[in-house]
Amino acid sequence: MPVGAHVELAYGMPAALFSARDDANWLIVSDGAAPVAREESRLSELLVFDGFDSFRPTDSGASYLEQIEAALRQGGLAGTEGTLGVEVRFVPLTIKELLTEKFPRLRLVDIGHAMQQARLIKTEREINLLRRAAHVGDVAHEALADLVTQPGRTEFEMWGEITARMYRTAGRDIPISGELVTGPRTSQVEYPNGPRERATELGDAVLMDISGRVGGYWFDCTNTHVVGHVEPGAHQKKFAKASQAACEAAMSALRPGTRACDAWTAAEAAFKKYSLPVAH
Repeated sequence: MPVGAHVELAYGMPAALFSARDDANWLIVSDGAAPVAREESRLSELLVFDGFDSFRPTDSGASYLEQIEAALRQGGLAGTEGTLGVEVRFVPLTIKELLTEKFPRLRLVDIGHAMQQARLIKTEREINLLRRAAHVGDVAHEALADLVTQPGRTEFEMWGEITARMYRTAGRDIPISGELVTGPRTSQVEYPNGPRERATELGDAVLMDISGRVGGYWFDCTNTHVVGHVEPGAHQKKFAKASQAACEAAMSALRPGTRACDAWTAAEAAFKKYSLPVAH
């Protein structure tokens, strides 16, 4: 997931070109992203465009378009009639102008829907990557369970320990977002929303909804605790029971032949039994 200074100092986002005729493919990245791409990319060819350089002037925009054009020429698309499938939401106007000027005989087709459908089907490799990512999420929630046994820790302190354990499990830093909220803020849905400089008190509710990306795949999980392992109050129990009932109702509705809205309707009905609306 491209974040950080290298992204801000590069003209374009990473791009890829794949041949439908054979296994040829090209990855176009900025020089700042090139070291990681060389280590982790599974594509055949790597084309690098200039970002920012401390010692020489660069034109990142021109360099970006040069490498896009180079990939298209290496793919045999110069001066020929052909079809180029593009994910429209990822293609900037400058590439469209380049195609119009340098590759006028190409017919552009939006393949966004086809790509979305293809991504729904996971290979064995992808399933293993998803399991690896989910395990890092497990580590986060196991850490939270350890940290709420005693009151007095701040949300910042807990978040720091939780993310450290996640990094250790992943073997490196990873992009993380979400919320860690305690006390009164657990009654609000303002994701992402936390952490803050608040120390927990005995009997507080603590809610963590954490998402992270490991090796290109996301995990996401939410959990709620009561600080100090004290008996939850009646108000806390009401929300916990309503949430559990709605979750189980939705899962029961997820069967072959049913629709997503059927799961929603089942969850909504469960919440209504507790006189609660669906939060989102």
